[in-house]
Amino acid sequence: MKKFQAVIREFTKFSVQMVNRSYLKSQKLKTTEADRQKITLLEAENAALRKDKAALEQRVRMLKEVIQKNRDGTEGHQKELQELRVAAQTVVESIGLSEESGGSFADRLRGVP
Repeated sequence: MKKFQAVIREFTKFSVQMVNRSYLKSQKLKTTEADRQKITLLEAENAALRKDKAALEQRVRMLKEVIQKNRDGTEGHQKELQELRVAAQTVVESIGLSEESGGSFADRLRGVP
């Protein structure tokens, strides 16, 4: 009888260990499944972010092109403005020289080269 009770105790102990192992495995499987779902969501989010990044990079390229065109245009405008300043200065100087010689303003303008 004692031997039977010892066997029953061992069986009970073994059964509890198996239940505990089964529970731990079940918990690990739940965790693994939750992690898989998170991975799926993160992959979808990552794909959306890659798409957004590509769109932003395209916008940056477009903006850089616009900036370069404006920069080129500004340089051209600066050159043209400088030429106009030189021409205006020449006219002013010519008018100043003509004033010394006398005559009407219209006459002096006609004399400008």
